[in-house]
Amino acid sequence: MTDKEMLQAMKEVLADHGPHYEGDERLLTDYMEHWLESKHGIDISQKTYENYEGRYRNYIKPFFQGKAMTAVKVDDVDDFIKYLLTTGVTKGTVHDIVRVLSIAYNDAMKREVVPKNPCKYARLPKIKKKSTRPAISEGEVKALYEAAKGHRHWIAIPLLLMTGMRKGELLALQWSDLWQDANGHWYIHIDKEVSSTKANVIEYHTKTEESCRDVAIPDGLYSLLMDYKEDTQGAGFTFIIAQRKVDKWVSSRNFDKEFASWRKKAGINGKITIHSFRHAFATMAVMLNIPTEAIKKQAGWTSGRMVEYYTDSVQSMPLKAQCAKAIGEQMTHIFG
Repeated sequence: MTDKEMLQAMKEVLADHGPHYEGDERLLTDYMEHWLESKHGIDISQKTYENYEGRYRNYIKPFFQGKAMTAVKVDDVDDFIKYLLTTGVTKGTVHDIVRVLSIAYNDAMKREVVPKNPCKYARLPKIKKKSTRPAISEGEVKALYEAAKGHRHWIAIPLLLMTGMRKGELLALQWSDLWQDANGHWYIHIDKEVSSTKANVIEYHTKTEESCRDVAIPDGLYSLLMDYKEDTQGAGFTFIIAQRKVDKWVSSRNFDKEFASWRKKAGINGKITIHSFRHAFATMAVMLNIPTEAIKKQAGWTSGRMVEYYTDSVQSMPLKAQCAKAIGEQMTHIFG
């Protein structure tokens, strides 16, 4: 027997006496289908579920069909990545697909179904850093506000800009979410959102504790809300952004159409989206030297990196200039 054959025999003996995992027999596809259904409606939103399920059904399942969980190695994941790239899948989407697979394996590790995650050392393609979303300018806000004034949902413009809330959170707002503390400060309680999926349902925040929050609002916004309730919407409505004749939330798709009509009326190009207001909120807060922690709490972000991502670099130029001026004055005695 050669040394190579002896080594292989030893490996087989060790394998026979090694620890046994459920994933030795359990198919990856079976586990992932059960995993997706178990998470659905418990700790992931409808939108996230549809994203995960689509990545699984269209990409992961066809490639790993019939493969046991522990049989999937790092090389198999590398081959999967190469396959995806050769079939025209974008690098960003490849990252998303492998992330779903990796999350499933991490879950399986916690349950001791498999000993390790084969995605951990996979060679993912490098992707260029995406440019930040365009922030909406003050002039564009004014133009949009004027365009929306005659519409029953005009309050959406100041709400989006002055709170930094997400579209789904805006659409799920109810008048009962508005409250005042003992010091007279007004807040909006955010704990739900209208799904952007076809299901058109209200979902309560489950992703992070930060998403469920109380957003402080300025007195001016409270006054606008009261004007809107009295002069535009009228009595008898539970939702702030309600349908015309029914006390029910407006779907994400229909609100997108409304916003598009305002944008067209205001003469603004297609780059500005509803999400641009969230970007503008972060930019304004940074420009006003608001502490990052406070911005995170208002917007519902977990990491301060999100503040940097949403802050418009062009509008932040004055901050850089202030930095340069301060350092220059400090170093004058050396180089002056």
